[in-house]
Amino acid sequence: MQKNLLEKLNDYKGVGFLGFDGFIDELCTVVDTRQDTDNFTSVNQIADFALTIAGAAGKSANIELMPKLVKAGGNGPLMGGSLQKLGVDFAYAGALGKNEIHPLFADFAENCSEYHSICEPARCQALEFNDGKIMLGQLDELNKINRDNLSKIIKAQIEQADFFCFLNWTELPEMNGVYECFLQGLDESSNNLRRPFFADLADFRRRSVEDIDQVLALLKGISSHLDVYLGLNQSEARQMCTHLGLNGEVELLSDLASQLQSQLALKEICVHSHHEVVSHSNQAAGLQTLYIPEPKISTGAGDHFNAGYFRAILSGLDQQSCLEFGILNSAYYVSTGETGTLENLKSFLEDRSQAH
Repeated sequence: MQKNLLEKLNDYKGVGFLGFDGFIDELCTVVDTRQDTDNFTSVNQIADFALTIAGAAGKSANIELMPKLVKAGGNGPLMGGSLQKLGVDFAYAGALGKNEIHPLFADFAENCSEYHSICEPARCQALEFNDGKIMLGQLDELNKINRDNLSKIIKAQIEQADFFCFLNWTELPEMNGVYECFLQGLDESSNNLRRPFFADLADFRRRSVEDIDQVLALLKGISSHLDVYLGLNQSEARQMCTHLGLNGEVELLSDLASQLQSQLALKEICVHSHHEVVSHSNQAAGLQTLYIPEPKISTGAGDHFNAGYFRAILSGLDQQSCLEFGILNSAYYVSTGETGTLENLKSFLEDRSQAH
């Protein structure tokens, strides 16, 4: 990783627009065996947990969850919170509380240039393992994130925002209507600047074929006005390739990204896994991630990668530097359990350089 990476970042002066979710996340460990009140061994691999669930078929199972942390979550607040730490300002619209801002989102909302809270946050239990996580969501409040409740906000932001991040399409069932409203506003807008637009669809396997086709068509429409960056994890990239009739079983992430970019023709497609990240625009770039042997947290790692990656895009960095900064930002978060400032990341990078 480049030692002068952070020196390439400029002080970004623009003000963007982010949305649209908000979650109360309860991070949990799955208990395997308990020795006494204070001591237990945990289930560390998802495959082992899957065997326990499968073994309960036709019977029952009593599974203990050990809460680790209750925190503000959601792709919007997590990516947005990291962007704030990295010196980026934006307006936010989403699920931060109905009548008043939920206390867990108070600092986040206070640090936004403006905020619009549409409804109560959704709820999620995140079961964390060494090789990934399982998210159990209660999402009914998110039905209120819709075109009717957002149209005035969106049209105002189209005229004034310097960039856009539309996050967590999957868990917001009315998002295609929001995208339609956004595209219509772009068609009618007098602001013709080609500004960055970052989209994270999230795990969309439970959405219908028609919904996915529609959002891809809307992204293509948006790309005629804005520079669209699409972020996907490895599983989502495979799903997308399969959905488009491409080969979702190819081994290399670079091949997944290349196929998708050839088909979708966006500004850039970025695919990340635990071990590697790649992006494809007019050319491909790829890097190995930083190894973190004992992660403090995994929920939000992808959002922090996206924040670092997009922060570098806002500074006009080259593809590889954007990937590097995403990796660095995510690695700091995973290894410390905290969202890093630029100074934190500088110290973290220096410490790793000295250790190696």
